[in-house]
Amino acid sequence: MSGRVQFPIGLDLLMQAWTTDPFEWALLDPTWVPDESTEVYIGDVTAYELTDGSYARDVATTKTRVPTAPASPGGEGTIVFGCDNPEWVAIAGAEAVGWAVLFGQVTNDADSPLVLAQPISYTTSGATLTLTLSVYGVWQVSTVCPAQF
Repeated sequence: MSGRVQFPIGLDLLMQAWTTDPFEWALLDPTWVPDESTEVYIGDVTAYELTDGSYARDVATTKTRVPTAPASPGGEGTIVFGCDNPEWVAIAGAEAVGWAVLFGQVTNDADSPLVLAQPISYTTSGATLTLTLSVYGVWQVSTVCPAQF
C-alpha cells in the first residue's frame, strides 16, 4: 500500500473554502489503486466504496484553518487545516477498508473533488472506527515571509 495521495483540484478547493464549504470522508476498499491523473471526483471512485447498509460517509466537522507566522523575516510559517477526527459508528459486514478519502461536497458525486486519500488497514466488525488525525491536521501548508519587500 502506498502513502497519502493528494488530488490537485480538491486541494485547491480545500485552500479556498475549508471552513465554509462541506467536506466529507468516505471509506474505500483496499483494491483501489489511486490515480490522481484520472480520478478527480468522488464519483470516479464510488465503485470501491463500502457497500454494507450500516456504512455512511462522515461529514468533516469543527473545521479550522490556523496560520502560524514565521519567527523572523525569511522564515517559514504554516497554515494547518484541521477538523474533528472522522468517525464511523458500528459499521458491520466484515468489509476490508484500505483508504479514507476526503472530498469536497459540491452538488453531487460527479462534481465533488477528491482532496486526499490516506491508506488505512481495517476490517469492519460492528465496532466504531475513529481515525485520529495528527497534530498537523488534515493538511499543512508551509509559507515563507520575504526578508525584504
